[in-house]
Amino acid sequence: MQAVKGSFTTPIDDALKAFGHKRNVVMSAASFLFIPEIVKKSDLVALILRRLLQAHSGPLIVTELPWLAE
Repeated sequence: MQAVKGSFTTPIDDALKAFGHKRNVVMSAASFLFIPEIVKKSDLVALILRRLLQAHSGPLIVTELPWLAE
C-alpha cells in the first residue's frame, strides 16, 4: 500500500530490488492514518513509520526493515 499520489515507485523499491524482491502494490490510501486499520482487516502488509502506529491499538505485527530506510 502507498499513501502518496503519483508514481508507485519509491526508494523502497530500489532497496527491495537490491535484496532480489519487488513490491506488488494492490491498493493506495488517501492518508497514512488509514493504513493500520486496512492492514488489520486484510492479508496485506505495509511499510509505515513506527510513530504513525503508536496511537493505533490492535493486533499488528511490527517488524524492522532489514536495511536503513531514509
